[in-house]
Amino acid sequence: MRSNEVPNFIEELFNVARLYGWCDQVTEGIIRLEKTDDPKASAVINDYLRQQLESNAADKQAAILCLVVLYRRGTPIQELVVPAHRNLTGRLHANDFPFLIANFFDGVVPLPQSLAHDITEKLFFSIDRIFDKLVGDFQRVPFRDGEPIVFYLMLENCRLDLNAQNRELVCMILAHIEVRLPDPILDDIIAYLDANSS
Repeated sequence: MRSNEVPNFIEELFNVARLYGWCDQVTEGIIRLEKTDDPKASAVINDYLRQQLESNAADKQAAILCLVVLYRRGTPIQELVVPAHRNLTGRLHANDFPFLIANFFDGVVPLPQSLAHDITEKLFFSIDRIFDKLVGDFQRVPFRDGEPIVFYLMLENCRLDLNAQNRELVCMILAHIEVRLPDPILDDIIAYLDANSS
């Protein structure tokens, strides 16, 4: 792919995702962008995707594609946390997660499935009691790198369809996890917890 073809190719990919969702054609486009080895085209790809995210004008599908392609082209996940939070808050749905998990986490949620379910789907009578239980569960999770867990929980927190109780739980975990959160995300989490404290 030549550098002058990049913007049109990316825009066509955005349109396919808008019309058809996370289909094979989108995956093929991601792979084509990921494997582009022409240095000039590579620079144009990265610049174009970053501009889309910086402008905050990208719709959900475009923002997701920008993040996925940047990640698959080597951008560390911790550099994508703030742009993902800024562009996806209140825009994700549960049906986006198979695509997100496949592309950011090699198809495997970075937490034990039962723990991820408890955090994001299960309803509880007492948020304090379940938080104490989850702290114990987290202490038993062996992980070397907390960044993927933070990114996953931040994506879950961006879900429009996450109920208030589970959102509060995700925020509490993010506020207490032993990984440094970027200030804009930590500020939003603290503001949410303050506004919803009982």
